[in-house]
Amino acid sequence: MVSLNKIAISEGLEDIKQLRQDSTVVETNIHYPTNNSLVWDCIKESHRLLSQLAEEVKDLDYRDYTKDAKRTFFKINITRNGDKRIDLFNKQLITFTKCINQVANAVKKAML
Repeated sequence: MVSLNKIAISEGLEDIKQLRQDSTVVETNIHYPTNNSLVWDCIKESHRLLSQLAEEVKDLDYRDYTKDAKRTFFKINITRNGDKRIDLFNKQLITFTKCINQVANAVKKAML
């Protein structure tokens, strides 16, 4: 997020002198924020941002981790064995780390 803000500031899209807020109310489904759902949301959002960035940056290669992450997300939700859930969540965290690294590398490439 910091890197994206730096890019926006350097391109003149944002200045840090003003704050804009919107109080529009929108009806949406809200899910209980478990660790598993928060990590899954971050993986989905990183993929969405990478897709948008790929349209702007030529030759941007990235891997789609959402299919495997979604499968792991559902497995964590239905697994009752605590040790197996921990193993699955650790797998999800590794996938999450890979996604974050992809975003960081893409932002660096975009800045070049």
